[in-house]
Amino acid sequence: MSQVDYKMAKSRIDEISSMLVRGNQRSKNVARIISSLTYIMFNESPKKVQEVSEKISPIYDELYRIHNRLYTKLGGVKGSGENVEAPVETAVDIMNLRGIDLEGYNTLQQDAINIGNIALRTQDPGIEIFNSFIWAGLVSVHNEELQNKLIKIILQFDTRLS
Repeated sequence: MSQVDYKMAKSRIDEISSMLVRGNQRSKNVARIISSLTYIMFNESPKKVQEVSEKISPIYDELYRIHNRLYTKLGGVKGSGENVEAPVETAVDIMNLRGIDLEGYNTLQQDAINIGNIALRTQDPGIEIFNSFIWAGLVSVHNEELQNKLIKIILQFDTRLS
């Protein structure tokens, strides 16, 4: 991906992060995760990006299973690609979003869906990895323990945080 792609992605992630930091600690952690993974994606070598992707993959897989369980509880059909319409209070309770900045969360969710659609259309491995990074941040909100594991991995690679 180009430097222009990075500037656009960073700008958008910064915008979403500024919303997420208005929420509780889990919300702030999502901001930290997506910000760090975006930095790693565009500033580290492809080899290092792949290494990060491999290290977070088992956590991402578990988070995604949790997310899918919650999605079906809201009435969603796994693999349908459909967004679920549910009353805000119901979604907040079922998805464990109490205290999360909902504007930031919803914006990130929509962007993650859009990036996923681009990844499907282009089959670009870089976009696919970026998509998994954004989704990892998004779904980390559902499990604090797994969220903290993601942060530990990120701390090993985000040179700005050392």
